[in-house]
This record gives sequence, structure tokens and C-alpha cells, in this order.
Amino acid sequence: MKTEPAGNMRLRREKRERRDGKKPEAADAGGRRYQRWNRHCWDPADAGRRRHRRSLMLKLLLVLVAAGVLVNICVGGFFRLSFLHSHEAMARNVIHYAHSLAAEIGSPPDTAKARELASKYSLLIRYQGPMGQGADGPGPGGQSADGQGQAGTWESRPGSELSRYDGRRSWSRDVPPLEGEAADAGAKTGWNHGRFFVEVAQGRGRFLFASDFKQMVDGHGEYLAVLILILSCVLGCAFIVMRRLLSPLKSLTAGVEHIRNGELGYQVPVCTGDELGDLGRSFNAMSTGLQEMVVSREQLLLDVSHELRSPLTRIRVALEMAPEGTAKESIRDDLGEMETMISEILETARLDSANGKLNLEAMDLGVLVEEAVADADLRVPGARLVSSRSGPGPVVNVDRARVRKVLGNILDNAVKFSQGRNVPVEVRIEETGAEVLVRIKDKGVGIPADELPRLFEPFYRVDRSRSRETGGYGLGLSLCKRIMEAHGGNISIASREGEGTEVTLGFPIA
Repeated sequence: MKTEPAGNMRLRREKRERRDGKKPEAADAGGRRYQRWNRHCWDPADAGRRRHRRSLMLKLLLVLVAAGVLVNICVGGFFRLSFLHSHEAMARNVIHYAHSLAAEIGSPPDTAKARELASKYSLLIRYQGPMGQGADGPGPGGQSADGQGQAGTWESRPGSELSRYDGRRSWSRDVPPLEGEAADAGAKTGWNHGRFFVEVAQGRGRFLFASDFKQMVDGHGEYLAVLILILSCVLGCAFIVMRRLLSPLKSLTAGVEHIRNGELGYQVPVCTGDELGDLGRSFNAMSTGLQEMVVSREQLLLDVSHELRSPLTRIRVALEMAPEGTAKESIRDDLGEMETMISEILETARLDSANGKLNLEAMDLGVLVEEAVADADLRVPGARLVSSRSGPGPVVNVDRARVRKVLGNILDNAVKFSQGRNVPVEVRIEETGAEVLVRIKDKGVGIPADELPRLFEPFYRVDRSRSRETGGYGLGLSLCKRIMEAHGGNISIASREGEGTEVTLGFPIA
């Protein structure tokens, strides 16, 4: 005997569990991993609250900015380490340059020369020591020991940060003199608040030099503005390029929406040869395959229905010749259900064909509703038309036979699932601007909320047992939806378990 592969058996079992409303168990470790991953995926129900997390463009832009920041940090750290490694050699070069500046200024200082150098090289300069005659340096004074002038302090910019520092500050570090240098050639260097300081001795005074960021910024503010403009342009161009590169994703998203709405043959434009282009081509192949599969299934169903009509007719003729009895009645009921199913399948096919056009005529919708309610009222618990208007009802352009079928199907279901409640089905007609609404409300058992989105699928039934007592073959609501859409109308269902169901039919006003 030929055995079926284990993989096929597992897939068949999972398909059967899904059809029966059960949650299929993970068949292996890979399945369990998939289920764990799926629980952490983005939930479409959170779209309104977490829309900012969905933007792939924003994420890529943030990644680009973060990458730029990290690159700058790495480069800056590299140069910082290089600077620390060669700090002593660099410090001696800076100190040598500071000695040259101090010698050029002199001690006592030539304040005019000091201001010229401070402005030329964007420096802050402070001098402490003997002041010459006519020096304009502020600070405490006194006669120096050799009579060269008052001892005091002079600053190139009074009130700057230099006023708060002296050689005993923690920022400073002694740089010992090289062999052969004078003992007083030693100097101090250090960093504080982003400024590099150098303190050197010149004559009987000491000079403190620091970078003047304020003057640097004031002198190069336009360069900073140009830099910011360039960086903004770079980020903007990067955003535009990424948006263009990822534009196929928008086409794919639109394609998914079209397929979700029933346009199975929808094709997305493919303009690239990269991975996104391959994805688009795979999507188009998938949509074509889906359309062919559905068309083949519908054609098979249509062919089978046509082939069954003749045998069923012969069976009914033979049945009528059989003697009356319980068996004959049961067979007659089965034949009636099969004929109804075949009629609904063929009617659905006719609506999709060029020969299935509606026979529209202007008529009073209230008359059609009254006829359907009268037929439904013959069965328990009955139906009644609740209306506060007098005179003719709203006029609509409809196919009388098909709309009558819709009303009959909806009322039949409402009465069937209201049995035992002894509350008749209520039918109301309302006009709301551009359309007429027919509301059919029962007090039956209701429908579970998770079943509502699938009610209009062909052959779908809430009762998985598909018992004859609880309904037909699951084609009635699907056919009703097709007929309403063919009229340019709509159908919707609202229900709560244990409280009842309300079906709303919307017809455009003629």
C-alpha cells in the first residue's frame, strides 16, 4: 500500500485544524520558533498609536545620522589618542611658540603689541609681573624690588576666563625642561572647559596664553553657517535618494492592498534590477498564480454545477413517481438544498459574466420590502415592518428578482436564528441623503465577533459542523454581497453574541 509522506500528512492535519477553528500546534522546533517570533511582530491594530515606528525612511535617516555621529566620534577618538600619545612633544612645540610670543611682547609687556598678537592669532593673553611706565594693565600694584615699575596683571580681554585661573589650578601640568635648558624654562600646559592653556615665564613675569573661541567664532561665523547648510543639504539629498531607492516598497504595499480587496491579478510596476525589483517580479508572479488558481477553482465549480443540473432533474422526476413516505420527503429536502446551492453558484457566475447584467428598473423599495416581510412572517417568530412614514417609499433603480433574493436570504437567516426567542424580526427603511438603508434586526443567538469579517466568504459557515439545522452551504451571504455591489450598494453586519444581529443594506437613491 502506498504511504503518504509525513510532511504532507502534517500539512493536511494543520489545514484541517485551521478549517475547524483550532490553533495548529507547532510541528517542530522551527514552527515553535516561528510562533515565538510572530508574537513579537508588529500588530496592525496598533497602527494609529505607533505610526512613527513604521516609517522605514525615518529609521534609515536616523541610522545615517547615527552612523555619521559614530564615525565622527571614532575619528575624534583616534586623533585624541594620537594627541595624548604625542602630548609631551606637541606641548614642547607649543611652549617654544609661547616663549617666542612672550619674547616678542616683552617683560614689562608692550600692551599694544600684545593686543595685536591676540587679535591676529585669536588668543587670550594674561601677564603677571612688573609693569612698565604707562602700562594700562589693571590689578593690584606696588613698586617692584628693582624699581622697574609696579607689579600687576594685564589681560588682552579684561574679565575673560583667564581671570579665574592661576598656576596652582588642577588643570595645569608641569612640563620639565629638557637637558641644557634653563631651570626657569619649565612651563605649564593643560585643558579646561575646552580651552588649551600654556603658561610660560618671560623675564620677571609670567604669560598665560589660551585660545579665544569667541573671536574665532565671531570671525568665522559665516563659515559655520555654510557648514550647517552643507550638512543639511547632504542629509536632504541622502533622504531623497533613499526615498527613491525604496519607492518600489510603496508599489508593493499598494499591490498588497489591491489583492486584499480581491484584485488578484494586480501587477506592480518593476523598474529596477536589484533585490527590490526581484521582489516585485516575484509578487507579480504570485498574483498571476493566485488569479489562475481562483479562476480554475471557480470554473471547476461552475462546470460541476452545470453537470449536476441534469442528473438532479432526472432524480426529481423519478422521485415524484415514488410512493409517499418519510424517505421520499427526506430525499426531496436534500434535492431542494442541492438545487438551491447550484442556483446560487450559477447566479454568482452570471454576475461576473458579460451576460449577467442587471435588469434595472425604477421601483418603490418599500413594496419589495413589504413582500419579503410578508413571506417571512409566515414562519415563527415572524417579521414586521417598522415604519413611521405614510405614502410611497423611496424609489431606487434595482433588479427586482435579485434584490428580492437578497431580502429573502437575509430574512430567512434572521427568522431561522430567532426561533425560540418569540420576538419577531424588525425591518426598518431609512433615507440618509444619497442612499436608502434597509435594516433587518433580530433578537437571535448572535454571531461571535471574530467570525464577522469572514461571513461574506463563499462556503464559509460559523457552524463548523455544517449541520443542516443551522444553515445551508455558506453561499447565501456571499451572493447577497455580490448582488448589492453590482447595484452600487453595500451590505454590513453588526452582531453581539446572545443579543442578536443587525444586517444593513444600502441602496443608492435613483
